[in-house]
Parts: sequence; structure tokens; C-alpha cells
Amino acid sequence: MNQSSIVSERDIFATSSESELLAFYGSLFAIAAADGSVDIDELDLLFKTINLDKFSDSAKAQIQSYTARPPSLTDCLQTLSKSEEPLRLGVMYFLINIAGANKTLHPAESEAIQSAKKLLAVSDLQIQAMQEFIADMKQIREATPNKNQASASFNSAVSQLKTKGIPLDLIDRKGTTTNLSNPKINYSDESFWTKLKNFALTA
Repeated sequence: MNQSSIVSERDIFATSSESELLAFYGSLFAIAAADGSVDIDELDLLFKTINLDKFSDSAKAQIQSYTARPPSLTDCLQTLSKSEEPLRLGVMYFLINIAGANKTLHPAESEAIQSAKKLLAVSDLQIQAMQEFIADMKQIREATPNKNQASASFNSAVSQLKTKGIPLDLIDRKGTTTNLSNPKINYSDESFWTKLKNFALTA
């Protein structure tokens, strides 16, 4: 088993520097804006991912500024290119998730994903595994099976992901993209602006 797969969640994110975490979140804002516009559903998923607890006040203000002026994706990825593998895999996983949050993939987003794959040293096999897992999660939600069926399908999908060396419990530690309690996720302007206001107030 890959050594990075057995490192605890606390070790991975507790030992990440603030600059790495800024780059992590900065890259997510950057991919959301890669197609020239930021969709509500992309930012909704992004805000669910963000945790400001570990940041200094200046860093929180910097992340807040990303809502209006996303940073350079390349600059963020270069900062992360030498990070621990689970952190790099986590960035890649969320880049793919956010780029596809609005159910379409713009050519600029596809190009950004390919650039990220190279800079983060993520293999084609790992990219494919992530894409398949994300598609599986979508199918599980849309099928609205009973709880036991959903759990069995989810565990099978997670197992397949782990065989490719991708530790889901580390890269999506909050369960941001795997929460099956509400299969039908609805986005609204009202909920988005409420989140944006709360995010700005927190930052």
C-alpha cells in the first residue's frame, strides 16, 4: 500500500503550511473561473469545501478576495507541486469536481485539468479513477436507492478508488462530495448569496 494512503488526516493537513492551504483553495477558485464565469453551483461546492479555522486573519482576507479576483491556477499548482501526495490528489479531485459541477466541461476547464495533472504529477489512471468515482456518486444520488443500496454502492466505489492509491478519507475529509443523505442537491440564488455573505463575514 502506498505510504501516503495510511497517513492520518490530522497529519496531512496539520503539517501543510498556510501557503499550501492558500494555494489549495486558490486553485479551486481559479478552476471555477477558468471558463470566464463562475457559476453558482461551482461556488456552492467550493464554499462547502473551505475551512478557515487554521488561517491567520490576513490569509482569511486573501481567500475572501478570491471570490472577486481568483488567483492564477498555474501559480497555485506550482506551490503545491512538491506537497505530500494526498494533498496533491485532493486538489486534483476537487478541481475535477468543481469543473464539472455545472454538468458541462468548458474547453478551458479541460485544458486546466490537463495542466494540473502534469504539475501535480497525477497519473492518467488516477484521473480516470477520480472521474469514475465522481460519476458513480452522481448516479447513486440520481437513482435515489434505499439506504442499504446506497451504502453498498458507495462502499464499492470507495474500494475501487482506494485500489488506485487514492485515499478518499483524506482528500475529501469533510465528505463534501460524498454526502448521500440528500440525494437531490438543489442550488438556489438565495442559498448561494447567504453562503457568500456568511463567508465574507467569517473572513
